[in-house]
Amino acid sequence: GRVFGISGVGRDITERQQTEALLRSSEERFRLVAQATNDILWDWDLLTGDHWWSPNACEKFGYDPRKEPSIDAWSGRLHPEDRERVLDMVSQAIQTEISTLSAEYRFQLADGTYGYFLERAHIVRNEARVAVRMIGAMIDVTGPRRAYASLEEAYRRFQAMSQELHMVESNERRRLSRELHDEVGQLLTSLKFDLTSVKRSVAARSTGAGGRGQERLVRALDTTDQLFSRLRRIVRALRPPVLEELGLKAGLEALIADVQARTRLRCVLVFEQAPRRGARQPTLETAFYRIVQELLTNVVRHAQATNVSLLVQQSRREWRLTVTDDGVGFDVGSLSPMGGFGLRGIRERVEILAGHVEISSRADSGTTVQVRIPVGSTPDGAAGAGVSSAATSRRRKPVHE
Repeated sequence: GRVFGISGVGRDITERQQTEALLRSSEERFRLVAQATNDILWDWDLLTGDHWWSPNACEKFGYDPRKEPSIDAWSGRLHPEDRERVLDMVSQAIQTEISTLSAEYRFQLADGTYGYFLERAHIVRNEARVAVRMIGAMIDVTGPRRAYASLEEAYRRFQAMSQELHMVESNERRRLSRELHDEVGQLLTSLKFDLTSVKRSVAARSTGAGGRGQERLVRALDTTDQLFSRLRRIVRALRPPVLEELGLKAGLEALIADVQARTRLRCVLVFEQAPRRGARQPTLETAFYRIVQELLTNVVRHAQATNVSLLVQQSRREWRLTVTDDGVGFDVGSLSPMGGFGLRGIRERVEILAGHVEISSRADSGTTVQVRIPVGSTPDGAAGAGVSSAATSRRRKPVHE
């Protein structure tokens, strides 16, 4: 019963306690991050299939996905249109050397609706570079996506209203042009005819009073001729008759001829058209005519150019315009976002028709402006929007020099 000695083994567990403390600190930090962030954190063990969700998943999803610890809690609720794409992306990332993954998709909530989520994940691999774990976060972007969708819808409505307004303006210009040409023009013609008759009657008299009357009639006839000239300019400004009667090609030829007659600018116009031409597009024709008119005005005023080339490409799907000059050019970066008044008007006209404008220029290297407008964007082009535009051979020939 006597104790002769005590023996024991001592083991230093300082390192283990430090490791456990660090682990507890790391877990506490991870827990706090999970509570603080609005993102849904998750951890997927690729070897066991277990899937962990952060506590805020219940609030976001409307149900507790932690009751379904497998990956099916996630994959089964992907939107049918997104499921194959996202699962293929995940599978490819696991099988390759990819270490990060990012995707956006729709995810079903408890009420049956779908929210938009941005997925960001990191793939953990072992020494053999085999994927063993995935850790990531689901970022709820439903609010911004719906706000953006509402903004897009508002912009579409605004664009539709702008197109309708543009159409109304074009029709009103056409109406005013016809009325001025037909009614006012006829009245001026009648007036000039009467004045000419009176002039002949007065010319038969030889008295001094008759001579003064004849001078007044001559001035009245000159005034009438000036009215005719101004009326023609107004009619051309509202809606060029050649554009109305013969179309864009003839309208641009007449415009270029007028510019070359007034300036030293040499212009070359080229048309590319599909062999089968569709119906006339009055709205697009007017828009392209005005754009070319404004661009040529800019070239004459600012570019100091001697040559300008104009390329018009017409297909059933879209119309393109490319105008290139050999002038002094300018720094495109120095332009304001909307450009000067001329470029601003062009951008506004093109954007109303759902088109796009590109400007490229450098000092002493000339300027190129490209305009693209889809055919289906205009009221008179909607009917042809659904026509498929197969790749057709195009003919290219200069029509004016």
